[in-house]
Formats: sequence, structure tokens, C-alpha cells
Amino acid sequence: IIKRDNEMLFFLVWRNVFIYCEIKRHMDLFKKYNRVKIEKEEHLLHHPYREYISTVYYNFDAPISNYIIPKSVIKIEFSEKFKREISPGNLIGTNVKELTLSLDGFKDCLCGIIPASVTSLELRDYNKEFEKYAIPPSVKELFLWDYNEQIQDENNEILPESINTLGLGRYTHPLLELPRSITSLSISLPYNKQLPALEIPANICTLKLREFKSPLRANDLPPTVTELDVGDHYNHPILANSIPLSIRKITFGLLFEQQIHINTIPPSVQILSFRNKKMKSLVSKN
Repeated sequence: IIKRDNEMLFFLVWRNVFIYCEIKRHMDLFKKYNRVKIEKEEHLLHHPYREYISTVYYNFDAPISNYIIPKSVIKIEFSEKFKREISPGNLIGTNVKELTLSLDGFKDCLCGIIPASVTSLELRDYNKEFEKYAIPPSVKELFLWDYNEQIQDENNEILPESINTLGLGRYTHPLLELPRSITSLSISLPYNKQLPALEIPANICTLKLREFKSPLRANDLPPTVTELDVGDHYNHPILANSIPLSIRKITFGLLFEQQIHINTIPPSVQILSFRNKKMKSLVSKN
């Protein structure tokens, strides 16, 4: 009986060690190969550990062939080198959640190109008016850094209501026309652009200002914003009453080097975040 118990104990210990080693081996392979940069189709098609790949940077110009994208891939970024037209019923992959496309010179309709699995979509070098249903209703995050066409038509049917996060880079049309489903907005601003002229919609709760260089003033921000990121170009003192009482979190960027006085930050703010780490020592309670 004792011998049998010892054998059982040995087996259990051996099995646990074996399982641990197998798990560690798979984790090490995943850490090493989950992100790949592809320069040729063969690099991906014949990759010895393609089942571990979750992120692909597609950095060459060639058609997307059958089965080239592993089923394990959930994120794909096509670089500016990719110049091919993508036809409906594309082969991008049915499990892809995050997709970045560089569409410089793209002539065809986007309809049927974006997989229905995509929840986060970034379109670069794209400035054609969207066709109805071009963006699938699975998309929740949409980033259009080079887009300057109307986002919505008179029936508000261009963008699906599923989109709650929107990023705009060169957009000059009224922001009040944005879909009401959008609660998070990231927008680039000209050098001397002031916020009131933008008329931030009341449905925006999270606001990120890219390339924003003008000082914040009282009533610049709508009282619905709860999270504010002033961007990496902002470097002005925080003026009294410039931060609305609705704000819960403020993020300051890399260039911000101003001393912050406690009386300029409303009591509603719970988190002050700095991408410039030196700023933590400059926060003053005086």
C-alpha cells in the first residue's frame, strides 16, 4: 500500500511539473511570436509558430492570399507599403478585432471589406465619403486621422450606432453633427484654435485634444466631460474655473511643465495623470 501511495504521489508530482513546463513553454513561445512583422507572404504562411501569432504588421505590397492570416490573429496593421485593392469577401481574417488600413489611393467602396468581427478600426490616408453600411455594426472604435468629409448624412445612417469612440485628425466640419452614440472623442486642433468654436457635443464624456496649444479658459469645456486629456503639446498654466466640475480625471502630456495649484483644480477631480514624469514633483498644494 505504501509503495502504491508513493507511486501515486510521484505520478502526481511528475504530472504537475510536466504541466507547468508545458504551460511555461507555450507562454514563452507566445511572448516571442505573438507579434510579427511580415515582409513577405512566405514569412507568415510558413511561419513555424503561426498558431501563436495574435498581431500582424503587414509590411509589403502583395495580394492577401487564401489562409495567409492565421485564425489566432486578432490584430492586423497594414503599412503604407500595402497598395492593393481589397475586394468584398476579403481574406483579412474572420477573428480580427483590431484593424488598421492605409488606404492611400484606394478607389473602391469599403462595403464588405471590413470583417464583421472588427471592433476597433483605424483608416489612414482615407478621405472619401463613406458609403452607407461601409462600416460594420461590430465597430465600436473608429479612428480617421486623415478624413475630412461629412461623417453623417441627413438621416444619420453613415456610421453605425455601435460606435462610441471616435478619433479625428483633419476634420473641419461641425462636431455637433457627430452621432450621439459617441461618448469618447479624440481630435486634433490647429495651432490657435479655441475650444468654444468647436462646439463639443454634450454627449462627449471623454475628450482628448491632440496638438492643442491654446490655453484652457472658463467655459471652454462642456459640463458633461468627465475625462480630459490635453495632449502632448499643451503647456499653459491651469487657470481658475477652466476645469468644469464634471471632470474626474485629467491627463497632461509630455510638454506640460507648469506648476499646478490646488485652487485651480476642482474637488471633483480624483486623478491627475502626467506623461511627463518630472511633473509629479511640481504639483503644489499651495
